[in-house]
Amino acid sequence: MDENVTTTFWSVLEWYMHQQEMNQMMQTAARKEIDDQMMDRDCDRWKVFGFDTQRTFVRTLYVLVTCRTRTTARQGLDNGLAVRAPPMAVSTWSVFRADIHHQLIVDLADNMIRLGLKDAGYTYLLMDAGWATNKPNCDECMAKRNETGHLYVDPKKFPNLKETVDYVHSTGLLFGIWFGFEMCDHSNDYSSSYLAKDNDDVDLADLDAHFFASVGVDAVKHDICSLVVPNTTEGIAHNFHKYERMSQALNQTGRPMLYDVTLMVSKPRAVPAYDYNYIWSPEPYGEQNVRRIANTWWSVPLNKYNCWKCCVHPQEYLVSESDCEDPDKLAAWRGLLPMLDVQDMGTPGWDGHWDWAGAGKGWNHLDQLSVCMGKSWYGPGLTPSEQRAQISLWAIMASPMIVSVDTRDMVEGDYCHTLITNPRLLQVHQDLLGHPGRRLKNNLDSDGTVESQIWARPLLDGGVAVVLFNRSEQCISMTISLEETGFVAKTAVVTDVWSNSMFNATSSLTVTIEPHDVSFLTLTPDHYSTRTTDEVLPYRSLRKKS
Repeated sequence: MDENVTTTFWSVLEWYMHQQEMNQMMQTAARKEIDDQMMDRDCDRWKVFGFDTQRTFVRTLYVLVTCRTRTTARQGLDNGLAVRAPPMAVSTWSVFRADIHHQLIVDLADNMIRLGLKDAGYTYLLMDAGWATNKPNCDECMAKRNETGHLYVDPKKFPNLKETVDYVHSTGLLFGIWFGFEMCDHSNDYSSSYLAKDNDDVDLADLDAHFFASVGVDAVKHDICSLVVPNTTEGIAHNFHKYERMSQALNQTGRPMLYDVTLMVSKPRAVPAYDYNYIWSPEPYGEQNVRRIANTWWSVPLNKYNCWKCCVHPQEYLVSESDCEDPDKLAAWRGLLPMLDVQDMGTPGWDGHWDWAGAGKGWNHLDQLSVCMGKSWYGPGLTPSEQRAQISLWAIMASPMIVSVDTRDMVEGDYCHTLITNPRLLQVHQDLLGHPGRRLKNNLDSDGTVESQIWARPLLDGGVAVVLFNRSEQCISMTISLEETGFVAKTAVVTDVWSNSMFNATSSLTVTIEPHDVSFLTLTPDHYSTRTTDEVLPYRSLRKKS
């Protein structure tokens, strides 16, 4: 049994059997049912987070969490990847856009290792758009393809893409690649066979999947293929087949490749506007369908924007806020708050899919984080407090943790490095229970505006991770009961994720929070108070090297 599985085994045993001696725990876990009273207690706790369950759930949980990856994966895409926790990666997109090349990828990989990002859990280096180009002087070629239908790698940027990928692998990192737009607009379809010169019948999905496998790709980000997907049964099915076909082709190569999909559908723009006549939502495609084909699926109405809340034109520049309230203007609210709020507003296509994600199911992808960016083509940037708020919420919601940073310029120990490698943050994000959190409560001010929120996520050790989110422009004090977070023990050992301070709480706790900031706390049953850091952190990659 490997170390991760062993660690999980002991964590589960401690959770349920902590009132017994260690020798009793080892015997009882093998041959007895867990005490009914304890089971009732835990099931009451799960109901706070949306589990309307019977006591058998926790027995099932014990088996699921301790089983090997392949067994758990059967609930979602069966490729054995990102089964127990969401993936973590560094992406090229927000910083470099299409300005990428072999030496840049080499330098980014080297500096990911220098900075300890791989050891912290950022195991993927994702190369986004810009690696492919149209073949010169080839009128019969499809976009980004050659005469035989193969994807055409830009020879100036990447003279030998396999050498680039091999170098990334030599550092111990995994390599991801972007795929979308013209590459799949007319391919991977019901009629995905491409009649090519001297090549009678080529299935592009198979061709592309085998190309990715041949160069050693470990993850595929499948972006949108068209900006127009009719919101009809036929239109949705037609678009879905592109992704389903690629998912099948990737799995048939025999090489495990993480598969991330962006599913969209057209919709009438309504005000206040959170879309440009289309939304990126998995919901019209159906939970079982989406989980069956993908490891992660985009769960944002539009692409991210680096701001708190701003009105944005489709061509990525700020416009007057009144444009987002004008039915005749094509502008939409984007930024951190709109991204969070649209999932609770009853927006068509966003009835709620919080419970789609989890260990063995797949993960809701809330797009790349806007941290460490500053002012850029993607907006004015987030303040340090807002960055801390965003990455805390991503950890609570168990979204893939994708950062786009120039690792060549990052200094070990600076604000950005400390922010994205905080071990207590990543402990929550990678918690082996694998149950995403959600918003539990909105607190309104006198005008009816949401002033603050309580977000929470249950943890494997019987504790709860809580984010108290101050959305207002003033410093506020928040008092919460332990019960309303889903915590059931009488006394909690409270750890502040960002300051690492610890204190005990009984029944309730009070914190002061600056504007646009969070208090990120973990509440742990007091019988864990003597555990060391190595015992608490579940992943070897999160532990400090001796």
